[in-house]
Amino acid sequence: MDITRMTAAALSKELASGRLSSVELVSAELQRIADKNGETNAFITVCADESLKAAGEADRRRADGRVLSYLDGIPIAVSDNIMTKGVKTTCASKMLQDFIPPYDAAAVEKLKSAGLVIIGKTNLDEFAMGSSSEAAAAAADFMTPLALGSDTGGSLRQSAGLCGVYGFRPTYGAVSRYGLAAAASSMDTVGVMARSVRDIRLLCDIIYGGDIRDASSINIKLTEGGKPDFSSMSFALPDELFANAGKNAISAAEETAAKLAALGMTRKTLCLSSLKYAPAAYIIISCAEAASNLARFDGVGYGYRSEEYDGINELFENTRGEGFGQEVKQRILLGGCALSADFKEKWFFKANAARALIKAELDEALSDIDIIVSPTSANPAGNKTSGNIFDTDIALIPAPLAGLPALSIPAGLCGGIPTGIQLTSARRRDGLVLNIAERLFETEAGR
Repeated sequence: MDITRMTAAALSKELASGRLSSVELVSAELQRIADKNGETNAFITVCADESLKAAGEADRRRADGRVLSYLDGIPIAVSDNIMTKGVKTTCASKMLQDFIPPYDAAAVEKLKSAGLVIIGKTNLDEFAMGSSSEAAAAAADFMTPLALGSDTGGSLRQSAGLCGVYGFRPTYGAVSRYGLAAAASSMDTVGVMARSVRDIRLLCDIIYGGDIRDASSINIKLTEGGKPDFSSMSFALPDELFANAGKNAISAAEETAAKLAALGMTRKTLCLSSLKYAPAAYIIISCAEAASNLARFDGVGYGYRSEEYDGINELFENTRGEGFGQEVKQRILLGGCALSADFKEKWFFKANAARALIKAELDEALSDIDIIVSPTSANPAGNKTSGNIFDTDIALIPAPLAGLPALSIPAGLCGGIPTGIQLTSARRRDGLVLNIAERLFETEAGR
């Protein structure tokens, strides 16, 4: 039995039975990381000593009958833009290459309170400004059964889809953003990745909840009374979310639609004409918010500081020029321009007006339709249709703009490369998204 390939739920049963200890499990995952991380570069920091110590504590709790949660003793990876007290958190940036936070993020606090074992910090695009989250690679390559990441414009869901695992972006505010390094604050969301929908649900049960340290946080219950009546529900595949989609992505979405129909759901037609503004609105708003958030990195308070400067202005200029990478600099420049006196009315205000239009249209649509089905990405990895990354991200962007829950589920292989299908629903209907995904899995497994 290869325990590294088991789901968190299955591992929990093994721990409860006494057939497996947390120390044995964490040791196996650490060995897997040692064997595979050179190929994937999934982890920036591996918490070997800390995780073995935490695993030992979990085993002692279990022996004493003091189990903290169903996932007590289960290892989890945390993205390197989520604060971990005493463990380096770099955001994959030279700007924070030696930064060790003095506090835990709210989600990390909840993980520790539930007894989960943080096995390491996973790689990402600098300050999460890009389309890759190596937490997905860590889960896909069996280096961890669970992973905590972030989703601003869709990187968590896209990476999950391209790696063949489940990636869930909760309703905006369902998980506290306290301790998540800010990129675009009005869209940043702590999300989860795993190899089963049940594991996603188990982890969300732990990290969900309001937090006075995050004014945008809300309380959501994942489980409502009774099983959902699928015969009274409906879904749609809007054409706008299939722009630039390849034939394999379209085929996978249609297969999912057929399975939903088999569950008794009704297929409806849906037009989302406002989505033509989504890429531009997302780019302008996210860059403007990033420019504002990253203004704090000036070489004075903390983080990287240039060694050569003459005066305070040159300190700022050299520190930011040397500490930030090219993509981050481009977004800061665009965002600064969008917020400037000359352009804020033409760009930033109009982008927010477009966002309001998109949100209103989605809210109206999802008052009548329960689930929107789309490809996670228009094409598999390595097959983008143009040089503009946002051309293939059209299905990812609406959820952040409107604060909606969205789940990427594995949908088989395309030319040997995993592809994903996305299920999106209305705000606070996180439980419905997971219920439907679980039923799809049960149907596929013949259970």
